Amino acid sequence: MMKGALISVPLLPPIPSKIRFQYNPESVKRSVKPNYYGAGKFGSARFSGAPTENISLEILLDATQGQLKAGLPPKGIKPELSALESLLYPPMLQVGINAVLLAVGTIEAVPLDTPLTLFIFGPGRVVPVRLTGVDVTEELWDSKLNPVRAKVSLSMDVVTYSDVGLVSPSGAAFVVHQVGLESEADSVKTLP
Repeated sequence: MMKGALISVPLLPPIPSKIRFQYNPESVKRSVKPNYYGAGKFGSARFSGAPTENISLEILLDATQGQLKAGLPPKGIKPELSALESLLYPPMLQVGINAVLLAVGTIEAVPLDTPLTLFIFGPGRVVPVRLTGVDVTEELWDSKLNPVRAKVSLSMDVVTYSDVGLVSPSGAAFVVHQVGLESEADSVKTLP
């Protein structure tokens, strides 16, 4: 069985991290809204870019069986929670480099780039996303108060070429997604 995942590729160093879902979520909520620009002739609207899409889901993290059966030292699910939460933070290496460059007068303060993050939920469902929220409900802890079971609600905005341009990594990933979407839609048109 395929498992859903988030893959994040930071700029410095460009080493991808993969956060595989332990269990696939029971449901995935998607909201897609068109990006219209005014009304054209005869009252028709025009597209001003790709639609806006939001994805939300809840995943379960549980270390009560896996680590015990594997004979691993009990860490709980802190590494998995840290990996998810760190997607919301600018990387410290980038923060430090910018602080040094700012201190010596080389650059002005600039917003830090986010890593390329992909939400993967099957072969034809790979989209670049920007996490907008990680809500964690810890439900069980070990004797050292390491969380061993939690429900995590993830909220994401899909990043499109309208947001970042066609030639960026996220824009290119979205183009691949949209081409696949159009191909799937074409298969419905050819049904008898």
